[in-house]
Amino acid sequence: MSSFTDPSLYQELFARLDASESVPPSMSQEAQDRLYAIGYEQYNQGRYQQAYEVFSRLVRQDMFSASYYKALGACQENLGRNREAVLSYGLAWLFDPSRPDVLLHLGECLSAEKMIDEAISTLETCVSEAKDDEAHASNYICPLSVLL
Repeated sequence: MSSFTDPSLYQELFARLDASESVPPSMSQEAQDRLYAIGYEQYNQGRYQQAYEVFSRLVRQDMFSASYYKALGACQENLGRNREAVLSYGLAWLFDPSRPDVLLHLGECLSAEKMIDEAISTLETCVSEAKDDEAHASNYICPLSVLL
């Protein structure tokens, strides 16, 4: 059995997906879950470019998945592509506004791009949305306090 870290595992899949002229062929949910696991493992090993490629493919499969956009945003952020990450995190929030952690990452990217007013507003919303979860809310206050 191949390990998730075996590059040939996802390179072959990417070659097949790229062979299609426009939209990649539809993948089953099971195949998407396996591909997500590959991307997740790549990300956790610091292989952000490889993980970025995986999550980009997944976004093309399901353009409304908050999880895929959040993962893509995390890769973009770690690759220093903060402007792209702002869009990905924004879409993740749009598709699942119940996740204040997405706003935390969005705020951090906005701050990195020197969009301080937007970062403050985003982080304030993050803290407000997490108010019922005291443990997490305190984690979100720290980045906000740095900007104020």
